[in-house]
Amino acid sequence: MALLNTSIPNLIGGVSQQPDSVRFDGQCEEQTNAISSVVDGLSKRPNTQHIAKLVSSAISSNSFVHFVDRSDAEKYVIIHDGTALKAWNLDGTPCTINGSASYTTSGLSYINTSTPRQDLKALTVGDTTFLLNTTKTVNASSTTTPALDRLAVVTILQGDYEKDYSVSATIIYSTADNATPTSLTETFTSLAADASAGGQNASSETIATGLKGKMDDTAEGNALLRMDTHFTIVQQGNSLYLTQVPTISDSSLNSDLTTSAFQISTSDGLADTGMNVAYREIESITELPAKNKNGFRIKVRGQPDLNEDDYYVEFVSNNNSLFGKGSYTETVGFEISTGIDNATMPHKLVSTAPNTFTLAEASYTTRQAGDDDTNPQPSFVSPDANTPRTISNIFFFKNRLGFLSEDKVIMSEAGQPFNFFRTTVTTLLDGDPIDVQVSSQKVTNLKSATGFQENLILFAENSQFVLKGGELLTPRTVSVTPVTNFDSSSTVNPIPLGAYMYFPYESGSFSGVREYTINASTDVYDSTEITEHIPSYIPKNVYMFDGSSTEDALAIVSSDEPSSIYVYRYFFNGQKKLLSSWFKFTLDGNVKGLSFSKSNLFIVLSKNSETHLLNMPFESNLKDTGVQHNTYLDMRRAVSVPGGATSFSLSSFYTPTDNSVQVYTTDGALVQTTNSGATVNLTAGALHASNATSVWVGIPYTMTYTFSKLLFQAAQGQSKTPSAAGTLMLKSASVFYANTAHFDVKVTPEFRDTKTNTFNPNIINSTTIGLQLDDGHFRVPVFSQADDTTITIENSSALPSNFQSAEFEVNAHQRSRRF
Repeated sequence: MALLNTSIPNLIGGVSQQPDSVRFDGQCEEQTNAISSVVDGLSKRPNTQHIAKLVSSAISSNSFVHFVDRSDAEKYVIIHDGTALKAWNLDGTPCTINGSASYTTSGLSYINTSTPRQDLKALTVGDTTFLLNTTKTVNASSTTTPALDRLAVVTILQGDYEKDYSVSATIIYSTADNATPTSLTETFTSLAADASAGGQNASSETIATGLKGKMDDTAEGNALLRMDTHFTIVQQGNSLYLTQVPTISDSSLNSDLTTSAFQISTSDGLADTGMNVAYREIESITELPAKNKNGFRIKVRGQPDLNEDDYYVEFVSNNNSLFGKGSYTETVGFEISTGIDNATMPHKLVSTAPNTFTLAEASYTTRQAGDDDTNPQPSFVSPDANTPRTISNIFFFKNRLGFLSEDKVIMSEAGQPFNFFRTTVTTLLDGDPIDVQVSSQKVTNLKSATGFQENLILFAENSQFVLKGGELLTPRTVSVTPVTNFDSSSTVNPIPLGAYMYFPYESGSFSGVREYTINASTDVYDSTEITEHIPSYIPKNVYMFDGSSTEDALAIVSSDEPSSIYVYRYFFNGQKKLLSSWFKFTLDGNVKGLSFSKSNLFIVLSKNSETHLLNMPFESNLKDTGVQHNTYLDMRRAVSVPGGATSFSLSSFYTPTDNSVQVYTTDGALVQTTNSGATVNLTAGALHASNATSVWVGIPYTMTYTFSKLLFQAAQGQSKTPSAAGTLMLKSASVFYANTAHFDVKVTPEFRDTKTNTFNPNIINSTTIGLQLDDGHFRVPVFSQADDTTITIENSSALPSNFQSAEFEVNAHQRSRRF
């Protein structure tokens, strides 16, 4: 039997659920409240620092929590608890919403929901946070554009000698008991020029004057058959403006005549080239006079068999004069919806000043051009009551606000996040809104969209698409291509971190996470499952998912285990991943929200019927100010205890469970105390100072790291594999540590009691006062079969512990050698 030793070069590999025989060095059976770091090795996880008590009650599991990171000085958390919307600065300062510290959501039906976590999504762009209710049907505005004026303009284009000019109108009018079409015709013949006129043609204005006189001639026939009975006629230069009279009075009838739309035409002795009429629609804008009435509107037809090239114009006179010269500008069609009903669209929460917000409907831009054929409603708007449509998610990409609805992607005008209509229908502009449908053989309901490496990655529940647009994203260049078919969770959005994107998925009763990337040389998208070795570790129903590129970390919370945060740490050296470690943090309470801000993980936690805001710093080599160590207490607060005091209160901070609180001096000494709720009692003589003493108060938590089982392995080529030809008797285990003040190593042989070995630094000849940190190794005896022994490192104190590696001394018995 040979005495051998073997080592584990590091302890940062995280948890693995693979058999012990195939695990990598450094992977473990269990890692709780310990964090893996390429700098510090394996350390006790950072403590949570108590910032503020947000609510004196525990918000429900249905509460919606959203974090806003505007700047270092302005970071906020927004909470919708089902009845009210509230906000706080991440320094704990309450904010106001519409002048109140608590905005009752019943006053705004769009965000009034009893299940806000399931129904609401938020997106922050600059000062504005868009709040989307995914259950609300989006409707068109019930307000319609003005009807077309019953106004026709007859223009004399050319006056000529002894030619006829006529205007014909067909008018439909009705009484209570009949409807009779009536055709009216007025004809004017220009007079012959006298000798003094020199035979010149009559001017177009003269013809217009004469024609108006004929229309106004009361001596002509039945009053009901005269133009001036049915129209108010105004002359402006060579143009006549005929405005239809809506009601005609006639003493011979029992009731007045009500007129409806009319038809009008012109003819002349110049092969119908001497005059024209503009009413309702024309074939070309060149048919309109250079001078016109301000506000005159008309439709310009394109090709007769197409509606997509029609457009509408309105005359705008110079200086807004009633008549005169001006220009024709494009306008919107007649009697159609002006756009989108703002009450059914995402609302906006705007930061107007530090710690001050306003919540209101967003004013989405109305339709300014075209009609339902040339400039239709966006695809997320319900076409009718029988076809309701909702918005499933919201995003911002390349200066466009975007929505997902069923299998469609709708993006606003570039630089105009509230406009989803084209500003002109005569030409397609690069900045126009984008409205595209995803093509797939599967039924596709898009759930999220995330910008990634200059493209937009669209996620459905079981497939991914890429939306791209060349150098510029325009309606002409946009394309959507299916790229991969991976399952993904619909409850949280994917997270882009560095050159990769991460998204969770569900598998049975558990969740997994994929690492998504694109090959720069082949433009091929692919993903790697980073939870393949822990298939039953993370519970399903993930509802919080965030990451930090500063700390190369992901954080996941499941509603099935709300008191735990599952953490993934990774580290790339070029294209090679040197660290891929999973572990979990457990907290005394339920996590209701979390978000990374650089190296800080902010947490909203409900505990003991209260809701608190905490901060967990992920930075390496964590130290308190003025000392060389950190005090590891959850919900930690600094408290100044008056000299000679026998107790103090935490009621302004939080209410802990009885006897759950520990108190440490800033130099690392444990103060003997008990607590009854928020009252902390000092044991006699615990603090001797006559002056006030600053102490750390918080709740202790336990770090646990359980080694994988040590197996007998024999050389096989360049590596080692398990062998049945030998056995290992574990003699001792050594743990290498640095900057450490306390930990326990527990050894549990199968069917035998646990032996606890405690480390406390004992530095000989040291004159250091206060907490002493030590570097070195700690050797513990084992004397049991290696594969039947469980070895665990624990640290239940508030003192630091950092571990680099481990070494095992074994007696090996080998019956045969491998060749």
